Amino acid sequence: MENYKYLKFDEVVVDGTQWLKETLDQVGAKVTGAVSSSSFTTRRDISKEIMAERLAEVMKIVERQNEYIIHLEKQAQELKSDMIINQGTVIDLQQELIAAKNEQLTELKTTVVTSVEDTVKTELKSYSEAVNQSSNCSNAGTLYDQKMLKSVVKDVVAEEDRSRNLMVFGLEEEQEEHICEKVSQVLVELGEKPIIEASRIGFKKLKDSKAAKKPARPVKVTVSSSTIVQQILSKARSLRNSEHYKQVFISADRSTEQRAQQRELVEELKRRRTEEPDKRFYIRGGQLCSAE
Repeated sequence: MENYKYLKFDEVVVDGTQWLKETLDQVGAKVTGAVSSSSFTTRRDISKEIMAERLAEVMKIVERQNEYIIHLEKQAQELKSDMIINQGTVIDLQQELIAAKNEQLTELKTTVVTSVEDTVKTELKSYSEAVNQSSNCSNAGTLYDQKMLKSVVKDVVAEEDRSRNLMVFGLEEEQEEHICEKVSQVLVELGEKPIIEASRIGFKKLKDSKAAKKPARPVKVTVSSSTIVQQILSKARSLRNSEHYKQVFISADRSTEQRAQQRELVEELKRRRTEEPDKRFYIRGGQLCSAE
């Protein structure tokens, strides 16, 4: 028996095709449909020996084709088995991907919860200190405690809301504009494509010459998590190298107290740069830093 694993399909087909052509020529027919038993018995030039030889040849051809068909069937079964294994591998990879996404979501949830807990602890500490101070004063402590508690809760909620916000300054303002689309284009420049909500802050400019000279109103942008805010802020400085957005500045959404502190830091930064031009001053983590 031949090794059909390495036998080419064309070789098996050619053997049968060649036999059919020679046989049709012998009986004087053009197609197999025109051949019958009488096509052989009525021809005197086709002897029994020739018939026996043709029969032996076709038996070998049929045997080879049959063996090759069996080999193809085995190959099909192997491919089917490989496909099943590959499907199992794909399912395993999908499960690993789902597990990785769940892990990322858990980490993000933990980060957000920790951030809120830290804020609550800080505010409650301030509240506790205020309560202790008030207890040493008059009998108006109960009313003061209630107001202070409401203030603490309000501050915690506001702080959590701000943690998902960004402020965009210097973005050109137009009378008719799609602000979310404009902000998204800036974020794409930073390699970020979050889902956002955006709106201008302040009174809208009027259509006159004086208003046209006013700077563009800042844009308040809200994203889905504080993690995304930190990702964007970490890349925001690269806008200064942008061809289209070098005048745009992105910062965190600060409270009134935080904005006042930031203004003081900026004023101090300008003063120190003027007094000590040989040093490099910069603001990092809410503090003024310097380097030789």
